[in-house]
Amino acid sequence: MNTLLSKSAKLLLIVIVFLSSFIGNVLLHETGHYLTASMFGLNPSMYVSSPAESLNYIFESKPIASVSFSESASNEQTFLVGLMGPAVNLFLAVIFLVIYIESKQNKYIGKSALAAFLPSILSFIINILPLGSTDGSVLLSLL
Repeated sequence: MNTLLSKSAKLLLIVIVFLSSFIGNVLLHETGHYLTASMFGLNPSMYVSSPAESLNYIFESKPIASVSFSESASNEQTFLVGLMGPAVNLFLAVIFLVIYIESKQNKYIGKSALAAFLPSILSFIINILPLGSTDGSVLLSLL
């Protein structure tokens, strides 16, 4: 019983880390867009849906967070703003991968880092591909 509880607690920790990483990736991804647009003086605004809306949006394939900015942005500015969201995800993925690789002495840190790495790298891949209304589609249209 004690071993089962221990395994359940470990699994719960991994799930919590995974979900926290997913939420953190979404927020930091959009913050990357927001900060870049701010640097260019494009008066950005960020929308983040409530947790209840987020569940509905995920099932409807709608973004749970987004950044809008001035339409007066040049193509170069729009390209850089669009690139920074996926760049943040890639940066986070590299950090979590390094932690995973370096955590040989503590398997729980390693598993937690891997659980955080997966949403980071998936967010990068999904957002950089030119599918639907992803950042990759915007970037491709500006080339």
